[in-house]
Amino acid sequence: MNGALNIYDPVVLENTFFPDCSTKFKIMAKKIPIFYCEYSSARGPMLASHLRKSDRVRNYSKYPFLYYNEIYVLQGGYNAFYNTDDNCFKDLCEPIGYVSMRDKKHSDVLKTYHMHNMRNGVGFETGMFQTAVIRKNTNFRRTYSVPQMPESPTASEFSSERSPEKIRPEIATVPMLANPRTPTGRKNTR
Repeated sequence: MNGALNIYDPVVLENTFFPDCSTKFKIMAKKIPIFYCEYSSARGPMLASHLRKSDRVRNYSKYPFLYYNEIYVLQGGYNAFYNTDDNCFKDLCEPIGYVSMRDKKHSDVLKTYHMHNMRNGVGFETGMFQTAVIRKNTNFRRTYSVPQMPESPTASEFSSERSPEKIRPEIATVPMLANPRTPTGRKNTR
């Protein structure tokens, strides 16, 4: 699409929407992000969610204020956008044409994307949020805190100074989800 940015890395996403330069940030914050991937079923919604969570972390003390009040995911993705019945949006596509992400011409790029996600480890989460692990074929759901590395590009003022070996999931705090009635937000394990 004309003017679209190809962003699949959460670090690049944060650097794009929250640049260090205040002038660039003011320009970017006036825009309304619209996320999509081929079908808007996985990557687009995950990146939209990551932007929202990152915005919430940055504005934790100013709740409910957000820099990006409106974030959209294109229903049906690029596939539905390009293949409308009356072809009214094709002039907004650059180049004019539709190539599936599974096309053999782009197999190397797709492999790079998958390799990047496997190396990332934390996925699209900032490390500040709980990650739900759902076991296949069971009704069991566990939630773990994912400790954040201080040298992480997404590290914030909430990141722990302790090494990850010393952080135990049962005592790790998650600032955005902590219980405000307890002084530390930690669960009482007694």
